[in-house]
Amino acid sequence: MRYNLETKAWSSLAWLAPLAFLALPNCTFHSPGISPGNNVFPGTRPRTSAIFCDIEQPLGRHCATAADLATGIPLGHAAVALARGETGNIGLDFSADALARCGGSPEAVTFRCAFPEGCPVCVKCLEAIGPPPAGHSDANALCAARCEDFFGPVDSQGNIIPDNPPDPSVRQFCEARAHVSTNAPVDDCAGGACTAAGMLRPDYADPRRAGEPVAWQDLVGVATSGPFSNTLTRTAAGTGNFDAGADSTQLITHGDGYVQFVLPDATTARAGGLSVAAAPDPDATLDTIAFAVRLTPQGDVFIHESGVQVPGPNANGSFATYAAGDAVRVSVTDNSDGTASVAYRLVSAACLADSGCAGTLLRSTGPAAYPFRVDASLRTQGATLTDVRLVRIK
Repeated sequence: MRYNLETKAWSSLAWLAPLAFLALPNCTFHSPGISPGNNVFPGTRPRTSAIFCDIEQPLGRHCATAADLATGIPLGHAAVALARGETGNIGLDFSADALARCGGSPEAVTFRCAFPEGCPVCVKCLEAIGPPPAGHSDANALCAARCEDFFGPVDSQGNIIPDNPPDPSVRQFCEARAHVSTNAPVDDCAGGACTAAGMLRPDYADPRRAGEPVAWQDLVGVATSGPFSNTLTRTAAGTGNFDAGADSTQLITHGDGYVQFVLPDATTARAGGLSVAAAPDPDATLDTIAFAVRLTPQGDVFIHESGVQVPGPNANGSFATYAAGDAVRVSVTDNSDGTASVAYRLVSAACLADSGCAGTLLRSTGPAAYPFRVDASLRTQGATLTDVRLVRIK
């Protein structure tokens, strides 16, 4: 039994395609957590890898209510939400189209599973996605198929029998409104995420929460180290100037994000933060970092913007003091107009153990235009920025 949603009731908005399905007798949608249905080809057992999918609920889009605004997670905040352990079923769409539909307010999006983690689908990766004979061309195609499996008639036991092939209007809705989750790979799977029985492991440590190790380029008088080569140390002899450093190959091109680095000591002079523009920066001086935190050997925290020191509240012009083991975070918050606001935070060593701890706000500024890249400048020989990581929507 198959139902043509398009002929029963069709909306001019693509996200309303399955409208009539809700009113049809003996018809329903799958609930999250059941085994994949006929449209998903997860591969043979054991299926110990996972693909994470963001799947919208039919009729789930609406202009955000006060409750939505209080609890929803902006779509552009997804990467930061992952890192901080924030979760919910409502996303907030601040795109120009959504704002136009809602008279300047965001549109709320209801997801089937927790956002931004997504619905896990346990698979045998090489059989589930890839070139033929794999079941799906990539993870986005599998997510669309998973969405299609939420539609179908109900048997006498109350189980859903997915339509295969699905109705064209269902397929159109799922191709438009189901896709791989934030920062999950399109052409790969999360290995070891599922048990041999095909369930998400309760102890699975999602690597998306840890942020990306920064990949350094334009190295001048510095060397990288650590398991991910993302720790940066000045190896050149000191000249008394900020004239050694590097910048990142990665960019923050949209959405919220931040760079964070740990300070292994409080005895050297170094600076790090974010610069604007996509071009590589062979200039290793502090003057070319658009938004920088400078750390002194005396334990003071200063802020510099494009080479100009910003006066802080302390008598010496600093914003705070730091100790070995603390971290610095320079973040951007999307203004949904091609620009972002910038904030500087000091994160104590104790706070670092709590993923939800935002640290102490030192200063907010902006707007500044995308894209942003990580930038660093080191003065003292041996000065180090440890485990430099970037959180962004890729």
